[in-house]
Amino acid sequence: MANIDVYGKNVIPRLYQAALEEQGGPLTLLAARKLTETVRPSDAVMIATGFPERAWIARPVAETDGPPAAATLARSLHLATGALPVIVIDEPFVPMMEATCRGAGMVVLDLEYFENVRREGGFQAVFVVGIPFDRPEAHKLHEELLARLRPSAVIAIERPGQNGRGVHHQVGGQKIPDEAVADMDYLFRQAARDGVLTIGVGDGGNEIGMGILERHLGEIVPVTTQCKCPCGGGSAAATGTDVLVTGTCSNWAVTALEGALALVSGNRHALHTREADRRTLDACSAAGAIDGGVNYNTELAVDDIPWPGYAAVVDLCRDIVDRGLGRP
Repeated sequence: MANIDVYGKNVIPRLYQAALEEQGGPLTLLAARKLTETVRPSDAVMIATGFPERAWIARPVAETDGPPAAATLARSLHLATGALPVIVIDEPFVPMMEATCRGAGMVVLDLEYFENVRREGGFQAVFVVGIPFDRPEAHKLHEELLARLRPSAVIAIERPGQNGRGVHHQVGGQKIPDEAVADMDYLFRQAARDGVLTIGVGDGGNEIGMGILERHLGEIVPVTTQCKCPCGGGSAAATGTDVLVTGTCSNWAVTALEGALALVSGNRHALHTREADRRTLDACSAAGAIDGGVNYNTELAVDDIPWPGYAAVVDLCRDIVDRGLGRP
């Protein structure tokens, strides 16, 4: 259901089928099982999100696909595994991300209190860290975070990934200026180096995680091999992850992942409710994030899917979870 072809372009279903072929089984269930097998109570889990929208026109503007899912997944991981989620996002998007997390019911704390929370608990906490645009500075911070937090998993949600030439692109093939996007690929390469579980969530071929679909992307999304910028390298993200989850929009993919986490962990509350979905998206939009579909405004929509239709997926996931775990 999270891969419904609402646009009628036969892109999302083909991305899903390619991901199935490469991974050999249901995507959300695979991710949920790996997370519950890997993440222990009080482990850090890092979540990278935030997609700058049309940054060659104006900045900083983020889209509503990604941050709401990062916020609700942070909550879900806390409930399903006892994890301490740390969200990393471009520095200018930190206020928006913090507001979105509060909409999801999370207590936003400064990272200086991480060890206190790890030791004593007491909060349904999330930590939001801004990553600078300067690449050497970003790399240094990523190394410091990995060394300090020693995360058991690193997850990318609708996070732009560099092509083979180190360039980020919009889904339409336009270049995202280097000075308008933080380098998160480095985080995932270093996490993989350290043997940390990596998971990617995306919907267009240009997000971190899509590297595992390299042999499929050119046929499914032609712009991934021929972009609209001078680099000539295409928009396909080069960085792969241990698990890739696709969706019509990344928020829907994460909703389905939360449903799988609820079923695998036996905790129905690991899947957020329609009401929480609305509060989270409301908070994200009110903080300045925009619909990155075709409207480019702050109305309640994600990737050109207005709220009434957008909310249906969480309702369907809730019904599946309740059937699997028994009606409350």
